[in-house]
Amino acid sequence: MACSAEPFPRPTRVAAEQPGLVCSQVGMEPAEDSPMDNNPSDSKATAATSGHLDAAIVEDLLSLSDGDPEFVEELFSTFQTTAREGIGRLRLAVQSADHDAIRREAHSLRGTSANVGASLLQHLCAALEDLAPNELGTSQGLFDRIELEFETVCDSMEQVTL
Repeated sequence: MACSAEPFPRPTRVAAEQPGLVCSQVGMEPAEDSPMDNNPSDSKATAATSGHLDAAIVEDLLSLSDGDPEFVEELFSTFQTTAREGIGRLRLAVQSADHDAIRREAHSLRGTSANVGASLLQHLCAALEDLAPNELGTSQGLFDRIELEFETVCDSMEQVTL
């Protein structure tokens, strides 16, 4: 999917707290059963996520670890460290308008975001990854949204009760 060539407005905390708004601004609609609409209080693993973490995926991670909350906490910590490094590389790629590096780093961050249930971050990365070379003018605004959503996901991870 390619985004329009119009630049995105600078991100705000309000935009990060309204996933549907951000999805519509990158040309996506959350599915009816979207993880952005999940009610995390319906599962053992709960978080005040406002749609930034998919509670079902967090629950699956807990299940895969035979209920070991330390495993999920370590996974979240590893995600935060590696994603922060990837965002640093992505920032440099966006600043230098390096299309190949943008695609590579956005793809990597997209996959790691999916693994931990950061669905909106995953979709934002997909939108950046799919930009055509002539659409790189929109990459800075989209990157700003990714960076803001990443910080929101990290905050949500800190609030998860396992």
